Amino acid sequence: MASVQEYRKFADECLRWATEAEPEEDKELFLQMARDWILAAVQLEAGRSPEKVRENLQCSTCLRRYPEYSDR
Repeated sequence: MASVQEYRKFADECLRWATEAEPEEDKELFLQMARDWILAAVQLEAGRSPEKVRENLQCSTCLRRYPEYSDR
């Protein structure tokens, strides 16, 4: 299972990519991914089960970009 720290690290990476991205559509994609990772971290910190957090991520951009974390 991925940790809160890993989710926040992924969000930071997405924010960094957003600052470097062109065109604007790519920038928006990375910002959405960062929001998804931050939301996942907040949910995990709030005590939501890792399975539910992962279930929410399954529908998000994040795990389409990082499929290797879908089973953590």
